[in-house]
Amino acid sequence: MAIKLAGYDFDGPTRLTDWEPPYRAGVYCICWRKKPDTEPSTYYPIYFGESSNLSERGFVSHHKRSCWIREAGSESKLYVCVHLMPNSTAEGRGRVEQECIAKHDGACND
Repeated sequence: MAIKLAGYDFDGPTRLTDWEPPYRAGVYCICWRKKPDTEPSTYYPIYFGESSNLSERGFVSHHKRSCWIREAGSESKLYVCVHLMPNSTAEGRGRVEQECIAKHDGACND
């Protein structure tokens, strides 16, 4: 499955607790489903970030994790999707990250 955010294709969403980050660079989005029963395919972005190696990012100890949980209501409602950018630069990933934040106004990006 894939979703489009700010015009970019993101793989996922995958429940955050089940996700195995790839050894790749990319931009990630933490999101949640507000109405899983009535809108099962609608995810709400709450945070965008970037990494040169997603497997080393440390989502369990992420400095914004408490904000994610507060926004979603519980950890079990958190999902992640990722726009892989192999061979990208920090500048390139940062540009995509900022475009996504500007378009989707992630509540935990400040």
